[in-house]
Amino acid sequence: IWSPFLSLYYYPNWQNLDVSFYGIASHGFAPPTLEETLTPDGAINPDIQPERGWNFEMGSRGALSDGKLLYNISIYSMQIRDLLVARRTDFDQFVGINAGKTIHNGLELSLSADLNYGEWSFQPFFYYTFSDYTFDEFIDGEQDFSGNELTGTARHIASAGVLFNCNGWYGNLNYQLVD
Repeated sequence: IWSPFLSLYYYPNWQNLDVSFYGIASHGFAPPTLEETLTPDGAINPDIQPERGWNFEMGSRGALSDGKLLYNISIYSMQIRDLLVARRTDFDQFVGINAGKTIHNGLELSLSADLNYGEWSFQPFFYYTFSDYTFDEFIDGEQDFSGNELTGTARHIASAGVLFNCNGWYGNLNYQLVD
């Protein structure tokens, strides 16, 4: 499978700012696992295909305030065709099928800081991910799942906390939200 990858980076020469901007366009694929290639009776499933998709991403990362504040932000869109899913055929029996097309749109943001007060060092952080993953086209028999959210993906994930260090003692407090 031919899978091209193109990335562009731009590092502006802005006074007192260490920032960069990037854009990525890439193709990828994922072959089915051994379990997905077999039917419940152990025969090879000739209809299963590898997942294939395109990913488009752009973002920025950098350091502000003389490197004390770090950030990373990106937006992306990934279109996948032949998504591999498991279809239940009987109690505790599944067969792998290709589920049509899905669209994975999202935003990722991270912020962190490096703060020092005498012997104390603090690194507060915040991470956030927004995921809008939907079936663009998925018809299984008589059922049309097109437009539905992709199962098993959280729409919002956030994590915040602080790492601290003093005289060789280290600690970490964090909180995570999964919507």
